[in-house]
Amino acid sequence: MAIFLKREDLDALKQSFKSQLRTVVTKDARRGYDDGSDGANDEPLSISKFIAGIASGNWRNAAVEKRLFTDMEKAYGTSSESAGGALLPEQMWGQLVPAIHEESVVRKLGVLNVPLSENVAMNIGAISSGVEFTWGVEADTMSEDTSLKTAKIVLAPKKCTCLLRISNELLRSPGPAADMILRQELAAGLGEELDRVVLQGRGGTEVTGLYSQTQINSTDLSGEVDSDDALAAALEVEQAKSAITGWVSSPAVRHRLRKLKTADGSYLLVMAGTAGAGGSAILNMPQLFGAPFYTTNSVSITGMPDTDESYLCGGAWRYMAVGQSAPRIDASGDSRFANDQTELRLVTYVGMAPLHPEAFVVVRGITVS
Repeated sequence: MAIFLKREDLDALKQSFKSQLRTVVTKDARRGYDDGSDGANDEPLSISKFIAGIASGNWRNAAVEKRLFTDMEKAYGTSSESAGGALLPEQMWGQLVPAIHEESVVRKLGVLNVPLSENVAMNIGAISSGVEFTWGVEADTMSEDTSLKTAKIVLAPKKCTCLLRISNELLRSPGPAADMILRQELAAGLGEELDRVVLQGRGGTEVTGLYSQTQINSTDLSGEVDSDDALAAALEVEQAKSAITGWVSSPAVRHRLRKLKTADGSYLLVMAGTAGAGGSAILNMPQLFGAPFYTTNSVSITGMPDTDESYLCGGAWRYMAVGQSAPRIDASGDSRFANDQTELRLVTYVGMAPLHPEAFVVVRGITVS
């Protein structure tokens, strides 16, 4: 059955549809932030406008970003009249997190993501020993099982600070292009540093990374790696009733593993499709014993533990808890006035802890020279 509409009725219907679509796009782009508008402004929240506002106090064409800034300052009891700094709003942090996950190998490995507040320790429950079973016949006295024990894992955040210099030309024209550049730079920097500290943080002012954890399985080769070393590492995790779900090393260690062959003459590292974090498909991903193999330059290629030595990590990464707080951004143009730059200071808090240390293994001392 055909339906005929008058021209004016069709135009009204089109206008109504556009209005509804604009409202949906606005709410989705602003990640649920209700700015009190009718959807007339369909631009997403802009991190460049937010940074330009806190750096210079100029909130031109950034009414929603200014409102977010004012709301955050009211929540923390500070004045919004002077430029300086602010905690990155949850809505903008939510835009940045997926980009960090794309840049961070640790995130791709499927760690347990834990939301953190600034400098607030979090207690996480874990099982320190498993259940045991007894057998018997009818009417036997059953022995009480006391083997199941729980433990409290403390995720203690450590402060991470980054200084970033940005051209004022970029901040003078905030918008989608500037947002893309800022998100890319921030995500790459935060992702790379997160990988470094989770894998090999030295403790003290940093979190204690996997390399320095004393409870995990580890071995020191102090020489070349071979296929038997990789098999032994996998076995240690399997004997802890776990299975390795991912490996990570420096590109130099992977290069050496690529040359190795098994007893039947096939290469140790094979290329195959695999499932990434969140179930996304990854084609042509190197695999070691059926688990995806990642590389990152955040893994040092010397001093691990000796000169020209690196390491290989494997584990069941769902047993690794990693948390990161939304960063606070402080801005100052005074120190870089002659260079026409604004200096940003990012402060974030990071915490990590293996919930089941025996589910991880580190092979140290792999010669890469």
